[in-house]
Amino acid sequence: MTARFETLDTAIAGLKVILRKPVADERGRLERLFCAQELGALMAGRTIAQVNHTVTARAGTVRGMHFQHAPHAELKIVTDRIVKMIGDLSK
Repeated sequence: MTARFETLDTAIAGLKVILRKPVADERGRLERLFCAQELGALMAGRTIAQVNHTVTARAGTVRGMHFQHAPHAELKIVTDRIVKMIGDLSK
C-alpha cells in the first residue's frame, strides 16, 4: 500500500489488516503507528478523534472492545503482538 504500511483484506467485509513496516538502522527502529496521508483511503472521510494505548501487565489477560451502531460507531485499529479474535456481528 505505502512505504510504511501494507493492507490485507479479510473474509469479513470492511475488516482490514494493517501491517506496519518499520524502518531500521544501527541506531534502532521507527514504526509509524498512523499517518492520515498514507491511510487516507482506508479512512473513507472519517477522522480520528481519539487514540488510546493499553498495556496489559499479565500474560493471558483478555481485553475486549465494544461494538456501537451509528451514529456512535467507531473505527477500531488494534496493533501489537496479541492474539486477535474478531466476531462478525453483522450477521
